[in-house]
Amino acid sequence: MLLLALKNLIQERTKLFISIGGIAAVLVLILVINGVIAGMEGQITAYIDKSQADIWVMQKGVSNMHMANTRMPLRLCRSIAQLKGVKDVSAILYINGMVKVSNRKFFSYVVGFNPNEAAGGPWRLGAGKKNIKNNEVILDATLARNNNLKIGDKVEVLGKELTIAGLSEGTFSMANTVTFLNRRQLAKIIKLPGVASYFLVSIKSNIKADTVSREIENKFPGVNVVGRVKLVANDRRLIRQMGIDIINAMSLIAFIIGIIVLGLSVYTLTVDKSRDYGILKAVGINIRQLYKIVFLQAFISVAMGLVVGLAISIIAGRLISTYIPELPVIIEGASVLRVIEAMVIVGFLAAYIPIRKVAKIDPLLVFKK
Repeated sequence: MLLLALKNLIQERTKLFISIGGIAAVLVLILVINGVIAGMEGQITAYIDKSQADIWVMQKGVSNMHMANTRMPLRLCRSIAQLKGVKDVSAILYINGMVKVSNRKFFSYVVGFNPNEAAGGPWRLGAGKKNIKNNEVILDATLARNNNLKIGDKVEVLGKELTIAGLSEGTFSMANTVTFLNRRQLAKIIKLPGVASYFLVSIKSNIKADTVSREIENKFPGVNVVGRVKLVANDRRLIRQMGIDIINAMSLIAFIIGIIVLGLSVYTLTVDKSRDYGILKAVGINIRQLYKIVFLQAFISVAMGLVVGLAISIIAGRLISTYIPELPVIIEGASVLRVIEAMVIVGFLAAYIPIRKVAKIDPLLVFKK
């Protein structure tokens, strides 16, 4: 059966290649768009992802970071640090604001951190220093490159002129950047002394994070504790509900178009072989065997298209990420599996519809034609 299916496909090489090309193009279209979405979400939540904290403590009623407003007494940092199971605690002050470069303004997460604490600052520096003073700032390296800025230049953050002392890597996204100030300086600019937005808590290796989370919430009723993974998920869900919904709509449209193209490719390939299937039926192939041949052909053509499409998607994703670092493309395994599953189902359905008609044809009519 397999050899017969292969022989039928090879006889029409041009149509086979067109079908494989169409299926591959569909997969590339869907995976690259999904990859762009995943990459954008990854950029926006990079600060949380890269933090060394196991759990995040924030004001009660808040469960995310993106566009959030949370305020707590800074003194809680010391109280949390004294709890059993806590390895260390870092306090940050956070606000959404603008970074002004010349006459251009860029939206940014402005984070005030203590350079002497374990977490909260930039996770990777491209240049400069992490231990910044009150009048200094760590700017995103991509933003600096795009605007010809270097260490020692001046920028305006939240209306305050500061000197660039460091350039951070991995803190740029199409939606915003992350800008780092000394926590005391940020508190002075926004006039919130003695206040923290989040406490980043690392847990001792032999202690469960849930245990420490419950203890913190019980001892300090005005706070909410969220694990790092859940906090990332919360932010990504919020991001999808905002501007990225437009891109998600584009992804859905691409998926629908892709499925239609796939279905037509497999359907056409099957219909073009209808006479051959009728001849096979006339020479003694039973209906069950005929279905096996058709589905094997559909599976082979779809599988070949998927392999080619996946390879091109991975290469395209890497090329885009390399030459346009501001737009990383992340091809996620879960996304690949979902798309492949849908395409295989559609491929078999597209083959099933025409073969049902062939199965009902009187074999004598094939020879009369």
